[in-house]
Amino acid sequence: MDSNLIVLTDQDGNSVRFELLDIVEYKEDEYAVLYPADGGDDEPVHILRIISENLDVNEAEFEGLDDDELIDTIYQIFRERNDLDD
Repeated sequence: MDSNLIVLTDQDGNSVRFELLDIVEYKEDEYAVLYPADGGDDEPVHILRIISENLDVNEAEFEGLDDDELIDTIYQIFRERNDLDD
């Protein structure tokens, strides 16, 4: 299995595969920037806050974000770090 692929469970109990594009640190929190592994080119990235990690068993817990300004800030940091043009 590709080490950049993670499987998350959605609110309906379905498993969804994502590619981990980056982990962005911002104001003492970490955010995962994810892209649907089975999505097309027009899929949006997803940004989730990492709320806990257990590296011994390779598990993490995430929470969604409701703050559009925070999402935009994290996305801009991601774009700058990865030299992505607009």
